[in-house]
Amino acid sequence: MSTYNPELNTQLLNHLFDLAQNHCKSNPTYLTLRDYAKSLLGEVPRHNSWQMAEFSGHDNPYLYQNFLCRAAWDQESIRYDLVNEHKDFLSGKPYSLIVDETGFLKKGKHSCGVQRQYSGTAGKVENCQVAVFLACTSKSEHCLLDTRLYLPESWTDDIERCVKAGVPEWVTFQTKTEQAAEMIINALDQGMKPEWVPGDSVYGESSDLIVNLQHRQQPYVLGVTRKHYVFVDGEQKRVSNIIQSLLDNGQWQTLSSGTGTKGERLYQWLKVAIDDCGSEGWGHHLLLRKPLGSNKPDEVAVFRCYAPVEKSSLRMLVKASGKRWAIETCFEEAKGLLGMDEYEVRNWTPWYRHMTLVILAHTFLALTRAQEEKKILPWINSIDGTGNQNTAHKNPSLVNEKHTSTSNSGMVRISKAPPVNCYGVP
Repeated sequence: MSTYNPELNTQLLNHLFDLAQNHCKSNPTYLTLRDYAKSLLGEVPRHNSWQMAEFSGHDNPYLYQNFLCRAAWDQESIRYDLVNEHKDFLSGKPYSLIVDETGFLKKGKHSCGVQRQYSGTAGKVENCQVAVFLACTSKSEHCLLDTRLYLPESWTDDIERCVKAGVPEWVTFQTKTEQAAEMIINALDQGMKPEWVPGDSVYGESSDLIVNLQHRQQPYVLGVTRKHYVFVDGEQKRVSNIIQSLLDNGQWQTLSSGTGTKGERLYQWLKVAIDDCGSEGWGHHLLLRKPLGSNKPDEVAVFRCYAPVEKSSLRMLVKASGKRWAIETCFEEAKGLLGMDEYEVRNWTPWYRHMTLVILAHTFLALTRAQEEKKILPWINSIDGTGNQNTAHKNPSLVNEKHTSTSNSGMVRISKAPPVNCYGVP
């Protein structure tokens, strides 16, 4: 792997800090944000407040705890700006928006959203928090963009519990599919124009998302359950019955949906046309996937697909469905490198603030990968030799402040980021 340009890496990191600077109410808060993000990128044994504070040169974790819980800064606006950053970077390139969930194992019952629920991380029901994430992926890049913490009904129905955990009054119960739909629609409203919106699990069950994507003529490949209903040749049919009727069909084809750590992800695939009242020239299909040699209906995964006719071939839909694996790589990087799951906060706001800075740090890793691939970002020419960008848009009270902090200078992933496929999925 080639060596990254340290000077350019500094420019990239400072550019991301500049985006965040306008959303900090004071310079001390801004400098603490810089230190916190750098410690996420640093060689810290465990990314908790004590060890991150020690890495940054602080005697205790109180500054970071106050920064996450009480300091005045707007984490929502930072994530909004990061989505815009990716929109500009990916302009003119084919890319996809992906949604998926991940779990965070917890002890006790006070962490916001915690309960015994299924965690894909553990592969079973555990006491945990679950969050839905939005990510983007292109030919050689992948990065987290946004997140929603899932609050089960056991939480939203308990007002006193929500108040203690700092949950805002406006928060109501949302299913994970509704949270995924909200993030995708927000990204599209910001001007992102993905080639595909793939998603596993049951994200195709969101009628609001399906209707919105089709209204925008946005191609998608979204998983559905066997209980899902579609119209085929004018007749409403349950997906489980469609599967059963096609198990012995001789038209199944063996195709790869992408490359994993163990080689090509080979499955058998079948495409079924379903009725559609959408736009002329667009195809609406069910995509069925089963393991090689399997004839068990319970092992068949189903995706609902919508795309222009020229993009609706079986091979193209299979490739589009495989793009969702990139978000698993994002989770492994964020947890393995950036301490996404090592936080020690319980309440709503500090959870979102920690995740926002993990997303910022992950964006930096994605941009350094882009640097190695010589994909120079559109805004790079507006950055001067010191790593500072035009500051006209920033908080006027902070414009003249220098980029100084007490952070340990021994940052680790500034000079070298993980290769694109350093974390494969089987």
